[in-house]
Amino acid sequence: MSTPRPTLVTIATDGFQYLWLHCVESQQRYAARHGYDHQVMTTNAYPALPPHWAKVTACLALLTQGHDVFLLDCDVCIRAHAPRFTDLLEREPG
Repeated sequence: MSTPRPTLVTIATDGFQYLWLHCVESQQRYAARHGYDHQVMTTNAYPALPPHWAKVTACLALLTQGHDVFLLDCDVCIRAHAPRFTDLLEREPG
């Protein structure tokens, strides 16, 4: 069995994926540069929950599957020199 890849998660519903496209694209580049998965939720996978709780629920599902998870708002822009978030987890366990 393979180890799950670290995953960036962002939620961008109600057109925010277009409003903050430059930020979401910076997240995609960061994920690709470091070999991470990137999940952009453009629809609420948990319609009984408001979007800000749906992203937490989605992250909990990934965590239970063994993924390291980096939760981002869609208006977060990641710079090219940003460190690997998994390196930060290794430096600060727990």
